[in-house]
Amino acid sequence: MNRTQAIQSITTLLSAYPDSRIDREAFTRLAAASLEDYQVETLRALADPKTGLISTCRFMPSIAEMREFCRTYVSPNYRQGPQLRVVHDAKPVSEEQRERMLEKLSKLSQHLGSLN
Repeated sequence: MNRTQAIQSITTLLSAYPDSRIDREAFTRLAAASLEDYQVETLRALADPKTGLISTCRFMPSIAEMREFCRTYVSPNYRQGPQLRVVHDAKPVSEEQRERMLEKLSKLSQHLGSLN
């Protein structure tokens, strides 16, 4: 069982969402029980700040979203509802490319904000 690794990964994941008002201990126990059968590599990928769930969820993910990520990581062709894409061979971007992407995201965010 990978319960210890599951707990470590979930604790890391939850630290990205400090303002959530949940019972973190209970949530961690439930999530660990749900995810403990996944390989350590998958659990580490879940909590990876660059490519894991933290990088795609604006709000704290549910246990179902965590399981969906793990299933997709293990089997990229798995499909149940919206499919998450895991990038295994991501190439680093230059600082210039990063700045352009951040600028585009900022403009998109402003545009979406003006629609409300």
